[in-house]
Amino acid sequence: MAQRKREVWLDAAKGFCMILVVLGHAYETSEITTCIYWFHMPAFFLFSGYVFNIKEWNELGDLIKQRVQQLLMQKPIL
Repeated sequence: MAQRKREVWLDAAKGFCMILVVLGHAYETSEITTCIYWFHMPAFFLFSGYVFNIKEWNELGDLIKQRVQQLLMQKPIL
């Protein structure tokens, strides 16, 4: 599989959303945190859909098999 070039704007947008997640959890419920919660999770779903390439997978089973292997065979962080 060929390595794809990273999208700098996408990395910046994900970083911004991560900061918003921290801010949303750091403060009590307010209008600002409500606004943050309206879009930060949908934004992550949009970002992951943007980089997903269905052409890399012949069948849905191949996709599920690799994702399960990635989750179960992760190296522990020491």
